[in-house]
Amino acid sequence: MARAQPSAFRRLLGLPLEVGRATWHRRASRLVSQAIRAGYVRRGASQADGRRIRLELTEAGNEMAKAAHRFRQEFFDYVVRDWSVKDREDFARC
Repeated sequence: MARAQPSAFRRLLGLPLEVGRATWHRRASRLVSQAIRAGYVRRGASQADGRRIRLELTEAGNEMAKAAHRFRQEFFDYVVRDWSVKDREDFARC
C-alpha cells in the first residue's frame, strides 16, 4: 500500500497546499488563544528559556484529549471492521 502524500491530505481537508511560516504562526496563536479561553490549555513560563512560554493541558484539556483519542480509535475500528488481518497489518506498516 502506497503512502499518501501530505498534499493529498491537505487537499482532502481543504487546506492550502503552501503556507508560509507567518501564516502558521498566526494560526497557531489563534488556536492557542481559543484553547486557553475554552479552558483546555494554560500558559506558563518556560524554566529553560524566559523568551518562551510553556503550554500545558488543564484537567478539561486532558479529558478532551482522551475523548479525541477514543473517538479516533472507534472511528478507525469502524473503518477497518471488514478488513482482513493481513490488510490491517499491511496498512499498519505504511
